Amino acid sequence: MNKEEILTKALKDIIEECPKPKLPYGKKVVSIATNTLAKIKAVDVDALVIRNATETKRQMLRELGLLIRKMGRREGKKHGNYWYLEIGNGYYFGHDDYNNAVNFNKGGERIKYYGIDWGGFETKLETEDFEDALQLLKSFAKLSGVSV
Repeated sequence: MNKEEILTKALKDIIEECPKPKLPYGKKVVSIATNTLAKIKAVDVDALVIRNATETKRQMLRELGLLIRKMGRREGKKHGNYWYLEIGNGYYFGHDDYNNAVNFNKGGERIKYYGIDWGGFETKLETEDFEDALQLLKSFAKLSGVSV
């Protein structure tokens, strides 16, 4: 058992052993145990939600990179390659396959930065931003006759 499991078990034991405490200190102990257990569960749920959302975005970032590499043109650089996928009117996706960074640009100006996955995943965008970009790339692939 890890520390968190031991603490959770101890709190549950306290609550079960004192179902209806009569003395003020007993009521206080059960109240503290109940509140602490609720906080632990809330933290677990929050951490799980955040972890799942982050992993989903990380997977979508990888999928963006794969689509860009499949349809784009490659330019070598010192470490890895940089891929460009022009989608029209000066808009293009850029993908650095060395650190898995993905950008959406117009001309030389970056419009969106989808993140980086190099020793740790980082993004400031929402899941919907990734979904929109994937939908755009899949639509572009279909119009271009590329199977994805």
